[in-house]
Amino acid sequence: MFIVIEGIDNSGKTTLINFLKNVLIDNPLILKKFSKVCFTSEPYGPKGETTKFIEISKAIFSKEYSISAETESLLFLAARNENLEIFIRPKLKENSLIICDRYFLSTLAYQAYLKKVDFNWLNLNMNFISNQLTPDLIFVIGITKEDWKRNINNKKKQKQLNKLDCLSYSFEELIEAYDWASKKLQEAGENIVSIPNSLSLLEKSNFIISKILDLSIK
Repeated sequence: MFIVIEGIDNSGKTTLINFLKNVLIDNPLILKKFSKVCFTSEPYGPKGETTKFIEISKAIFSKEYSISAETESLLFLAARNENLEIFIRPKLKENSLIICDRYFLSTLAYQAYLKKVDFNWLNLNMNFISNQLTPDLIFVIGITKEDWKRNINNKKKQKQLNKLDCLSYSFEELIEAYDWASKKLQEAGENIVSIPNSLSLLEKSNFIISKILDLSIK
């Protein structure tokens, strides 16, 4: 099963995924349904894989130079293609549960909506590399403006902001972009589930697990 977790930058997505890692590996119901639980992310790929993902990521996030929105899109797509070919497809054949941090929804939000890269061009390239493989579930994390600002300030204190974090998009612009991208994917038939911000970290984790288990018995 292929699961994607999405959310605007600084929505707490990475924190939730790290929490899920600790919960899923010991969940008896999950272990009964799937041979293994695997994690990957975009554009970084699965942990411990080849340096190609590191090199692509460096090109995307380098602060030493700027690249066009189209070039940036192609780099994200290149990382995604490698992720699909060397990790996601093989793991799906082994009946693994795959959790991916970001996927095409983020591409549509940032590149198509915010950076005005042509939607049809992006969709054409994505359809080519995916070869009809789409996520079984896409979770989108909700967040309030206050929590979003707090997460940014925490990152600043820890000096963890990357080039994309530093772009001057407002909270409203990011939410609008993700709402637009979600609508586009829903229109294409993809299964998108919103995670309420009001839930605690544990409740969000349990919410995701329950949805995965519900889908696995259909």
